[in-house]
Amino acid sequence: MPRRIVDERGIEWEVWEVGARRPLADMPAAAGDEPGATLLFESATERRHLPGSPSEWESLTTAQLLRLCGSATREPPFLRVSRVAGADRSR
Repeated sequence: MPRRIVDERGIEWEVWEVGARRPLADMPAAAGDEPGATLLFESATERRHLPGSPSEWESLTTAQLLRLCGSATREPPFLRVSRVAGADRSR
């Protein structure tokens, strides 16, 4: 489920995780990070990604998520496509 945060400039970011999780509970993880999982940060004009998302990212504070957003890699400009079911994509 995406989480919404607002940075110090008033920009709203939607944060969610994509990618694989460890299939077996007994497989070791490195430093609390989930291999293959990536956090995505998306605003109205920008998208960033952070590979190796922290396993407990959903419980981080807004300040902690904003720090992660600041260290995430910016992606090239994109055409925003609504993830809302039934959204009109003909515009």
